[in-house]
Amino acid sequence: MLLFVYGTFCRGLSRNTVLKDSVYLGIASCKGKLLDIGFYPALIQGNEKVIGEVYKIDPEALLPKLDEIEGYSKNSKAGSLYIRGKTLATLFSTGDNVDVSLYYFNKAPKKYPPISCGDYRRYLLDQNTSPVYYLAYGSNLSTSRLKGRIGSWGKTIKGSIPDYRLVYNKDAGTGHAYANITVRTMDKRCPAVAYEVSKESILFLDGCEGVHNNHYIRTVLPFKSDSGEEIMGYVYIATPEKLVWGKKPAEKYRIYLLDGYKEHDLGKLELYESY
Repeated sequence: MLLFVYGTFCRGLSRNTVLKDSVYLGIASCKGKLLDIGFYPALIQGNEKVIGEVYKIDPEALLPKLDEIEGYSKNSKAGSLYIRGKTLATLFSTGDNVDVSLYYFNKAPKKYPPISCGDYRRYLLDQNTSPVYYLAYGSNLSTSRLKGRIGSWGKTIKGSIPDYRLVYNKDAGTGHAYANITVRTMDKRCPAVAYEVSKESILFLDGCEGVHNNHYIRTVLPFKSDSGEEIMGYVYIATPEKLVWGKKPAEKYRIYLLDGYKEHDLGKLELYESY
């Protein structure tokens, strides 16, 4: 059974440990509308893009616990806080549309403010008024490349994005491909650097990464430093509409990556033929 989660069950948030024995299939989106109802979000029917994660779960083992947490009772649907339903979700790693189960809010939604970005983790980080972290895994690992874009930043922390790997499957529009990250075998990692940046820098990077033109989304994932510290940071992931297969990065782009890996001592730059 595939489960779509969009709130506190997502990685890096308070209830994700409930899914620790499930198979993580990565970032996904579905149609709906996300609301801020206090300590957690609520999903209602709608046509907006909602960003979450998909897990393959054991329904016999997990559904009773999930139903209890979500306040769902099959015997009293009218009194339930959430209702378990089904929808289609799109996996960002493959572009596949899959049938998922999820929990819809079951109360009157009118008094709750919308989460306009449709992404609960991003919504939480967007409210942080202090400098935040940007997780670079592609050409912005090169400090000369990043300096040309945002000028300066604060701390730089070396580490990785757990359970992801570097691929080149974002259409560059030139016969080549840009870097992206995709889910890989559990307990693996994608080398990355967390840059401490201002909110203004993040908004500028949105333009560089084509967020407003549906090239990448800006979302949030956990980052693990080499010292073992976990940080929540902004990361750009290619949209399913922009995925391509069998293309390679241009030489200039590859040099940015090689320079970045050398600067930050990230080890050997892995190239995947399956891109």
